[in-house]
Amino acid sequence: MLAKFDLWLVLPIVTIFAPACSNAGDNALATELATGGGGGETAGGDLPLAQWLLGTWAYASTCETDNTVTFAADGTLSAHAVRGSYRVRNDHVEETLTHEVYNNGEGEIPFELPIEARFRVERIDDDRAMFHFADGEAAAVVRCG
Repeated sequence: MLAKFDLWLVLPIVTIFAPACSNAGDNALATELATGGGGGETAGGDLPLAQWLLGTWAYASTCETDNTVTFAADGTLSAHAVRGSYRVRNDHVEETLTHEVYNNGEGEIPFELPIEARFRVERIDDDRAMFHFADGEAAAVVRCG
């Protein structure tokens, strides 16, 4: 049975581990991305989204953070204690989490798995994007590798 959770709790993965754009530098990045600053002409180039998305993305203004998600070519994803699979459909990413361990400081919180969610990817340029979630929230992300 699929667990029913608010998206803020399960995805984006960033909202499990840290709020999106949680400090001044991240807020500046989100503002810059939202207003089109630094977008460049390519807006992510001509690569299909499934290929462009591959690699590690940070939910911060730099890659000096643990708040990352990695999308692998084999359709798996990982972030902290989260593992699962994903697939790209048009400009959306559909994720299925199959392993999740969340510790709120008082102990591990179990989740009924699998957990499924979806978000829209807005390419800003080759190395920056906005992830738009069903609850209206958005997260600025940068490519780390």
